[in-house]
Amino acid sequence: EEYDAIKKQDEALLNTSGGFWGNVAGQAAPFLAAPATGILGAAAIGAGQGALTPVGTNDSRLINTAIGGVTGAAGQGLANAASRIVSGPTRDITPAKAALAAGCDMVLVCNRPDLADELLSHLTWKSSKTYQRRLQALMPRR
Repeated sequence: EEYDAIKKQDEALLNTSGGFWGNVAGQAAPFLAAPATGILGAAAIGAGQGALTPVGTNDSRLINTAIGGVTGAAGQGLANAASRIVSGPTRDITPAKAALAAGCDMVLVCNRPDLADELLSHLTWKSSKTYQRRLQALMPRR
């Protein structure tokens, strides 16, 4: 009943565009402080926030939870898409460098030929005697 009185008091404000968007921003603020959790994590946070939101007599905690989960996932999806648009295509050569540092003799970039030149231009790697021996073993014998 107490929450019903608060809702009635806020109704006029929430029916204005400023009140509506202020409410949206206030509801979204906790997501900005949350660590990067991916879409499933954002859905869980949204569902949790929806479950914890006070409900009035004619409101449903279950519906609040569902809406929070869906909007949390959708918001994270939109943020991911915006990030990809702003940053352009991913050009991460870190896995290839890590493989070489771990002792791999070769790395394949056949799925991303556009990264081959980038990897080679950023590569600071010295072949070892072990590498030379293994490479020689791969060569055809004359």
